[in-house]
Amino acid sequence: MSNANESESEQATGGADDEALISWVQSDDPVDAETVFEQLEGLWRGYYGSMGPVSRVHEGEHPGEVLEVTLFAFGLMASIMRTIRAQMILVHEGYTVESRAMFRSVIDQAMALTELERSRVFAVHAYGRTHAENLRRLRDSASRGFALGDVNEDYIERFLDLAQSQPPSRDVDRALNAIKTGIVGREGRFEALLYQVWLEATPLSKPSMRLTDAYAQAEVGEGGVRMHAFIDSDPDSVVDPRLILAAMLPPVFKTYARIMRDDELGSQIDALDPTRGGR
Repeated sequence: MSNANESESEQATGGADDEALISWVQSDDPVDAETVFEQLEGLWRGYYGSMGPVSRVHEGEHPGEVLEVTLFAFGLMASIMRTIRAQMILVHEGYTVESRAMFRSVIDQAMALTELERSRVFAVHAYGRTHAENLRRLRDSASRGFALGDVNEDYIERFLDLAQSQPPSRDVDRALNAIKTGIVGREGRFEALLYQVWLEATPLSKPSMRLTDAYAQAEVGEGGVRMHAFIDSDPDSVVDPRLILAAMLPPVFKTYARIMRDDELGSQIDALDPTRGGR
């Protein structure tokens, strides 16, 4: 088991040298970036190929609460790995701009892991509150839209009853506030980098001027202004996401390993981290 009291600097950086990380992103080699991801993906699949994650319980902890953290962390990391793989496929097919919403989703989940490391079970319960609120809205909208069906209605009611039964908690309130106000991702240097990338990706994941600019732009010439339009999106209008994801993934993966208290996994991640001279 690892020491429960990780150093403040280690938690703030996600385990990476930030300047080295930035320099590596600027190296502009998407092929090398894909190699990094494939090696980390291979580690992920190989590590859990024969059995799932293990809950490591420290003395004085509630095993059920540790299990909640373990399940939530594993679910986030599994989703991050699958979503990056899906985005790689889209980029190869020429849908770099269109994959930006998927890119933002990965960063959202990475920032959630940083909050999970800080607040552990309180972060899980905070996300449970947001899930309960979404379910309430879904249930209310069904009265004017499509019927949910018996299975969905039963799940919603049981989850809402469970959420209602949770006692008040200032720790959960703080974690929930971080999630709702966007504080997540701004506290440490690495988290600030995640937040900056998230801000860049957000306009391309919803209706915005930045999104339409990838398909139609005004050009000023001698004859006046004309529209320069792309039937397909302009691939040069965004940074290749593979560069950013391959640089961000090792420290995000390392954050996951610390949440799981898995020193062996953390060491194997370090060995593949290009910002540490791995590979």
